[in-house]
This record gives sequence, C-alpha cells and structure tokens, in this order.
Amino acid sequence: MYTVSARFLGTLRGPQRVSTLVEGAYEMNGPWTELSYPVSSGSVSISRTGTARRTLDMQLTQVSNRLKALKGELSPYYGFIRVKRGLVYPNRAVERVPLGVFRIHDVKITSGGTAQITGYSTDKDLADNRLFTPYVSNGGPTLRSHTVKLIQGSGVTAPISWDSTLWNPSSGPIIFEKDRRAAIDDLCSSAGGEVSAAANGVIKIRPPGDITQPPVWYVDVGENGVLIEYTSSYSRTGVYNGIVVSNEEMGAIDATATAEPIRVLVVDAKPLSPTFWDGAFGRKPRFYTSQFIKSHSQAVSAGKSLLKKERGLSSSFDFNIIPNPALDVDDVIMAVYEDGTMEPHLIDSLTIGIGADTSMTGATRAIQDVSEF
Repeated sequence: MYTVSARFLGTLRGPQRVSTLVEGAYEMNGPWTELSYPVSSGSVSISRTGTARRTLDMQLTQVSNRLKALKGELSPYYGFIRVKRGLVYPNRAVERVPLGVFRIHDVKITSGGTAQITGYSTDKDLADNRLFTPYVSNGGPTLRSHTVKLIQGSGVTAPISWDSTLWNPSSGPIIFEKDRRAAIDDLCSSAGGEVSAAANGVIKIRPPGDITQPPVWYVDVGENGVLIEYTSSYSRTGVYNGIVVSNEEMGAIDATATAEPIRVLVVDAKPLSPTFWDGAFGRKPRFYTSQFIKSHSQAVSAGKSLLKKERGLSSSFDFNIIPNPALDVDDVIMAVYEDGTMEPHLIDSLTIGIGADTSMTGATRAIQDVSEF
C-alpha cells in the first residue's frame, strides 16, 4: 500500500471530500502540468496479469480543436498522463495518492467535443519495444544487470528498483532473439521476482505478494465500515499446487550449483490446505525452465515465488468498497464478514474511479504457504 497518514485512512471511513489531479507531459518523467481539458469520468485498473500493470480509461470534455489536441497533450505519439486521487480535509489541506503514470495509446474524439482516452503504464513499453537486433552476452553480468539493460534499452526512462532479497547470480552465455518482455520476465522469475510499474511510475522488480504479511487495511461491514457488497466464489480452474523448476545447462556454475542438471519440485505441502499436494485436490503441477537457474536453492526460491501466483484461486473475494486509492495489487487486506469472522486476502486486481461519486471494485485470493517437496 502506498504510504498515507493515519488521518487519511480514518477519513475514508466517514464523510469525505475527494480531490483528483490529472496532469499531462511530453516525456515519461515530466515536467507535469494540469491537463487543459475537464475530466468527466474515468477509472484506473490495476492487475497482476497482462503486459501492463495499470490501465487508464478516461473521458474528457471541451476538446474543440481535434488537431490541436492530437498534436499536443492528447498525442498517442508522445503524450503521458499522471493521475492522483486523494482527500481534502476541513482545514483545506490536501493529501493525494498517485494512481499511475500512463502513456497515451488510444484517443477517440467525437463531434461533440468529448475525447475517450486509453493509456497504459510504461511497463507495456517493455513488450512493445521488441528486440530488433538480438541481445547477446558471453556471460558474466548478473541477472540484475541484464534486466536493467533490457529495460533501459526499451526507451523506458523511469527509475528502476531491484529488491535486495532477490537472487542475483552471474549468468552464462545468453541470447534473446525478439521478445524483450519475455526475456525480462524470464530473468526476473529465475531471480524469484516479477516486474511491474508502481503507482509513482517506478519500474519495480520484487517478489510477489505474500499472504503472511500483516494486513494493510480492514475491509468490513457495519458502522464506519467500508465494504458495500461482495461475492465469494470458488473454482479449481487455473489452480496449480506444484511447480517443477529446472535449468537448461549441464555442469557446475558456481560453488552452490550441482554438477547435474537442476530439477526441483515445489508444492503446497500444508496438510490442512485445500490444495495440499497429497490431498483430495489432486496433483496439478506447472513447469518452469530457465537457463538462469544456477543452484538448487535458487530453483526452490523461484518455485515458491511462482507457486504463490498460481495457487489460491479456489477461494476468491470480489468486492465493492469505499475507495482507498492507496491500495495496490499484492496488498493483504482482512475481510471482516457479517458474522464477525475474518479472512486475509491477497489483492489480484483493483479498479478505482477518478471521480468523487465512484466506488472501488476488486478481486482477491486466499492462499497458504508453500514448501519444497
């Protein structure tokens, strides 16, 4: 969750005055100025799947000069939009939270002077800017070095953050032919992480969300509650309870690597879990192979990271709540039901309206720990 004050979180549970700021720029990092056209409606969607972590859908009014708009602030060639949403306190102080930095991708202008804008966070550039010449390395640089070089080669100028808990061994000889995003995803997955654009525009490589972390917000019903309505659903579609991790290289790579090809099975080993590997759910493995897996320990770490994203969908929580713009995908929230029971959930997706008269919808997972088999 984006860091906000205790006053901010407390105000969300009562009467509030919303403040939204929409800014435009001609470069990814600004300078930013408030958009010239009024915003009539819009929303920001955040999802852990897809090539872009964040999507902006927004409608503007008073776009009277179509050519001026397309050559200026609303240009799909070089236009960027930054959105913030927050609160105005009784003393007129304003506290806002960033919802994302978006490259404009689609613009639809009507004869009535309205413009429908679709934008994507800049991690989509990692997929759009494919490798027109192969990326080749004779070995030596670390996973982090390769990842940073591939990101910067896409034209993304946003700051890059690599979580210090990720694996970062040196690589052997590699070659990536065309798909820049697939190369980056492979490097990050083998390190035990994933890449995405944060709310403030930073490109972050970090581990996936962990349900064992303390909840950042309580989503509850009743007086001063924020839960408007919800649906709990249960399905085994898309659920895996095991990950087989292997490499593509023979022989020792470093002091911790084995002399044989690496192959590790990581499973849900909790007997009380509904997706227990040896339970009634059955064994349903997924396979992941990467040349960047250099040791048994790294393979276990990568397998646990991947399994956190692949299991737990058997208990999902779709909700409609009072908007909290500080929430993000991979945050842990505590659902508090009518009977007082509580259940932690990991956020998979969110959609928040830009305007004041909107709610916030989302979907979550309830997951358990995973272990090496």
